Amino acid sequence: MKVKYNDVVYNVLDQKDGRVFMEDEDGNKKDIAESTFEKAEVIEEEVVELTPAQKKKQQEDYMNEKVAFKAIYDGEKYKDDITVTVNGKNFQIQRGVRVMVPRYILNVLEDHERQQAEAANTSERYNQQYQENEKQFI
Repeated sequence: MKVKYNDVVYNVLDQKDGRVFMEDEDGNKKDIAESTFEKAEVIEEEVVELTPAQKKKQQEDYMNEKVAFKAIYDGEKYKDDITVTVNGKNFQIQRGVRVMVPRYILNVLEDHERQQAEAANTSERYNQQYQENEKQFI
């Protein structure tokens, strides 16, 4: 990463123990406190290419990250716990209580909700078509 600090352009070499180690274009080295470094202007961000294994690990970590979820509870139609099974892992989610679930479980729940909405819309559309066609034959 390149930064501009006190009108001098530096390459950031390392950051550790609360210090930032930099080198200017002439090879002069400088180290400053991280709190002082925060005032430096970032000129060029370093692009880090991840290996396929690193990308996979990053994706797995993201999908396994815990996120908050609360299923509606109405005491009638939506009163029973929700059971979700993914790759042999079972999750039982209590309705009306905010719980932490892995992101991949939240994705399954959101997909289910979208599919339910689409099914209801499709059913309604076919029902309307049927009623319109039925009028023709009466």
